[in-house]
Amino acid sequence: MPQTPGSPLAGDGPGAATARDGNADLTVELWRPPAGEWILVRAETRVGPAGTGSARGVLSDLSGELGSCAQSLLFERRPG
Repeated sequence: MPQTPGSPLAGDGPGAATARDGNADLTVELWRPPAGEWILVRAETRVGPAGTGSARGVLSDLSGELGSCAQSLLFERRPG
């Protein structure tokens, strides 16, 4: 994806706050250029018992929905 105002979110993705062991992949689709500096990511994360999961999100700005994102997640059990 060429560098656009929406590209900085590609480093985070919808599951970045929950998966600390890296992401297996990330797909970002923009249906139109973002309007303004801020992008809302409305995300949902699902995690299975084997340490894998997925996150999907809808991207919006003040003009409405502008794209989507999807990410595969890998988790590692931590002692505690």
